[in-house]
Formats: sequence, C-alpha cells, structure tokens
Amino acid sequence: MKLQLRRLEDKDCLLLFEWINDPEVRRNAFNSKEINLEEHKEWFYNIRKSDYSKIYVLEQENEPIGQIRFDREKDYWKISYSIDRRYRGQGLGTRILELGISKIKGKFRAWVKNGNPKSKKVFEKLGFVQVDRSEESVEYEIIT
Repeated sequence: MKLQLRRLEDKDCLLLFEWINDPEVRRNAFNSKEINLEEHKEWFYNIRKSDYSKIYVLEQENEPIGQIRFDREKDYWKISYSIDRRYRGQGLGTRILELGISKIKGKFRAWVKNGNPKSKKVFEKLGFVQVDRSEESVEYEIIT
C-alpha cells in the first residue's frame, strides 16, 4: 500500500470540513460541538496562511484518507490527526504520525481524551511517553 503525505491545499477545505464533523472525530475532540461551514472556512483559510501550523493530507494512491496537523506552541509542536472513517482500523494512525513526524524535527506533544484508547495506543506504540494525566486526558511527548 503506497502512502504519501502532501501539504494541505485549498481544494481540501470541504474534505477537512467533512472529516472534522464525523461523529467519532467530534466525540474524541475536546470541543465536541459540530463545526459550521462558515466557521470552518474562516479557520481553514487563516491556518493555510499561518507560519505556526502545518497540515498534511495522507493519501493512498492519490485518494485522501487522513490528515495530520502540527501547531507550534512554545518549544514544541502540538499534534492532532484523524483518519477517514472508511480507513480506520488499518494501522493508519501509526503511519500518519510516522510520516508527519519525519517532516519536522523537534519536540512533539499530544493530548488524548481518556475515552480514546485507540489513539493512546498509537502514540505509545511510537514511543511517546506520558508527561501528564488529568481526569479528562493524557498528555504525551516525544523528542526527535
């Protein structure tokens, strides 16, 4: 299975909108409220211009199957990712993180809700270590 990561493009606006409003993605997000299209478009075009965010789309034979986002905060990159519902359960969370992290060097952090054991497993499999835990989430970190 040939996978590649490419930079986010303007044509991806509605695709990300669809992914961000997927019920499982909303359930695992810290803000579980559905996103409306106008808010999304404003966010999308602002983040495309930002020097502090990098978003990549995972493709399999030119078919978009997931996204990974890195937001620069203090001395680390905050990670978030999602996989299209049709491709979940195939180990692609691990692959998208491996490919994404290979594009940027430094310290990475991720916050995962306690009710999301699949995502916790992905980060732990890649060597992320727990640096904090709360009633709501676990914070992971890795330095590359």
